[in-house]
Amino acid sequence: IKNRGHKTKFRWGMPIFNRPNGDLLVKFRVFPDSVTAYYRHVDALTTEDMALEGWVYRQRDEILEVLGASISASPVSASEIADIFNTGGWRAISKFLVAHLEVQRFSIQFDAVADLPVPGQFQKSIKTGTYGEFLNGFRIRIRSEFINDPFAVTAIIAHELCHIIEDQVLSQRGTKFAREKGQALVELERRVDLLMFIYQLGEFQLRVARQSRKTFGYFNQEIFERMYVILQRSKKT
Repeated sequence: IKNRGHKTKFRWGMPIFNRPNGDLLVKFRVFPDSVTAYYRHVDALTTEDMALEGWVYRQRDEILEVLGASISASPVSASEIADIFNTGGWRAISKFLVAHLEVQRFSIQFDAVADLPVPGQFQKSIKTGTYGEFLNGFRIRIRSEFINDPFAVTAIIAHELCHIIEDQVLSQRGTKFAREKGQALVELERRVDLLMFIYQLGEFQLRVARQSRKTFGYFNQEIFERMYVILQRSKKT
C-alpha cells in the first residue's frame, strides 16, 4: 500500500520533518480451519510403525493415569493462534501456551536465537544453596527463522513447554516415568510429543509437517497422523 509504511529513515541531506512514508507490505497467510488426519489402514503400516502405535496407546493410558483430572486443556484453533500472533507476535503465543499448559508457577524465559542448531531448545536451571539444590527456572529458545510463522511457533514452543510437564509432573508423580540413568533420549522426547497431543496442541505439529514436509518432533509423519486420531477418539470416550 503506497505511502502507508514507516517514515523514511533520516539521512544527511533529508529534511528532519515531513519525511515521506514508505510502502506498507502486507503478507497474508491462508490456512484450513480444521485438520483431518490422513489415517491409513493398519495393514499399510510397517512393523516399526505398528510397534510405535502400540507404544502410543500404552503411554497415553499411563500418562492419563498419572495426570488424571489435572488435564483441563480445551481445544485450540488455528484462528485463535493467528489472532494472538497478529496482536502480539510470537511472544504472545508463548504466554498463551504457558497458561494453556498450566505451567505459570514456574519461572520461564523465552529467547529467539539466530544460530540455534535445532528448531527449539529446553534448558533447566538448578542452583545450589545452603540446604541443597533447588529449581531456579527454565529457559526456552526458538530459532529465529521460525518466529514469523505462528503455527511453527506453537508447535515448537508447546513441545518445549511439555518438557516442563514431563520433568516436573510425570517424572515426580509416576514411578513409571521416574528418570533412569542412561534413559534413551528418543523415548523421553517422544513422550513429550505425546503430551502435546494430550493437551490438544498436536494439530499444529500436523500443520507444520504438511506445510514444510518435515516434522519438528520425534515421530515420522505417519505416526503423528495416527496419534492425532488416537487422542481425538480418547476425548470422545
